[in-house]
Order: sequence, then structure tokens, then C-alpha cells
Amino acid sequence: MASTAARAEETAVEAESEHVSLDAQGDTVLVVGNYRIKVFSTMLALVSPVFRAMLGPHFREGSQSRNAANPLEVHLPEDEPDATLIMCHLIYHKKGKEVFSDCTLLPEKLYRLLKVIDKYQCLESLWLSVRALVSAELARDATFWETSILHVAIAYLVDDAWNFKLATKYLVTQFEGTAMFSEVQKYEGGDIIPLNALLAMSEIRQSARHELSKGLSRFADYKRRRMSDFGTDALEKWSGLGGESLNFTMSVLETYETIPAISNVAIKVDELCGGLCLKCVKQGLVDISSGMCKNGHEEG
Repeated sequence: MASTAARAEETAVEAESEHVSLDAQGDTVLVVGNYRIKVFSTMLALVSPVFRAMLGPHFREGSQSRNAANPLEVHLPEDEPDATLIMCHLIYHKKGKEVFSDCTLLPEKLYRLLKVIDKYQCLESLWLSVRALVSAELARDATFWETSILHVAIAYLVDDAWNFKLATKYLVTQFEGTAMFSEVQKYEGGDIIPLNALLAMSEIRQSARHELSKGLSRFADYKRRRMSDFGTDALEKWSGLGGESLNFTMSVLETYETIPAISNVAIKVDELCGGLCLKCVKQGLVDISSGMCKNGHEEG
């Protein structure tokens, strides 16, 4: 009786699922979220060493019989459903315009797609399909620093050294919080950025803020000597100690570039805020104190 009820429940769940058949002769059904994606196991094995192993003889899934009439169900509860569906479309050589209505993805959706592609180790096989999407996204200015976290994560996943350097610099200068190391990890994409990179960016930001504080202290003295009002609240806000971004502070300083006391502060801060070397980060060689590459790696 119990088994009958269980089968009835499974049938009901299957009926509510969205069936996507990418291969009429498919012998495997990927069950992920509300999707049931019918594919051919050989196609998965061709592009992904992870699927190749999973569907091989040494795993439970691979040891079971499967064919088009009785496809094998493979449950992927940890994978993001939409990203997995898009990946399967790309495996079947669907072009961007066939998968995405406007040939673009929001940065968070692109990140999720690349994350699942990375999990199944098929970026090399699918690179021609996703390259344009990645290039278009990383070429956009990140309006919010939360978006720059996604850009760092995307560049990291696709091993794009040049854009990783630019994105990490942008994140350091645009971040508006007070505890960069812990806050970045709370946002999507932050969990995949290595700890050594987060530490390096935090140290770089602290050094830059220290340089700003010294420069702005000189500016405050300059203003007081000339009987001008310059409150400590403004000094704290401009130095980034009140949560303002370094970029905001530097833009303010540029309006006073003719004043000798602070004429070079923005330049020094910009020099301190160089982006990180991706190879150093991945090899655990990043200089935490400066983020500078001292190993002669090529950029780009």
C-alpha cells in the first residue's frame, strides 16, 4: 500500500514537472528543480569528464541499464535548474540567440551558468558558445559594486586574467562597506572568490584609505590655516571611514588638484589600488600586503 502511494506521489510530481526533450533518442533524464531534461548520455560524456565518470561503470548511475524507452533518471538537487537547462542546450550546440531572447544574460544568471559549467568541467567544450556572453558582460561598467563581485567571479571562472585584474581593482575602489573581507562573501559570486584574493583586496583598500587619511589630514590643516571651515565629519566621510567608496573620495580630491597639500594624493591612491594577478591568486602566490604580481606573469 505504501509503495503504491509513493508511486502515485512520484507520478504526480513528474506530471507537474516541465519536460524538456533535447534528444528524442535520449537515454538519460536529468532531474533538476522542476525540469526533467531528456538527453543522450554519450553527448554528456563527450563534453564533460564529470558526466563521463558519473555515467561510467564505476558509479551507480552508470551501472544501470538505460535506453530511449526507459531512460535513466539522474537527480541533480544541488544544481541551479535554469543554469543546468541552459548548459544542456549549449551541449546540444544551440546558439545564443536560440537560448536567450536577446543574446544576453543578467550577470547573476551568467555567473550561475558558468558555475555549473565549471562544476562539470566543460568550459573548454562550450567556450565558443559562451565567449560572446562573457565578453559582453565584462565589457560593461559595473554600476554597483555588487555587480563587480560577479565580474570578479566570472573572470575567475573563465580564467580571464586581464578582466580579473580590472574587476578586482574596480571592486576595491567602488566598495562602499566598512568590512570588505566579510561583506563580499555575503553576495552572490563572493563565495567563489578565493580567500587570498579577498584578503589582498582588503589590505589594498586599507592601505589606500590610510594614504587618503594622511592626505586629507594635510588638507584639513591647509584649510584651517586659511581660516576655512572643514569639519571632521567631512574628513571621515571623504577618507572612506564612513563607508564611502575610494572612487568617490578620489573624485572629490580631483576638484582640489591645484592645492599642493593634496595634489598627488589621488594619484598615489590609484597606484595602490592595482588589480590582482589571477595566476598568483590561483597558485596561492598573491602578495597579501600589496596584491602586486612579483612572479612575472603575463596579463591577458
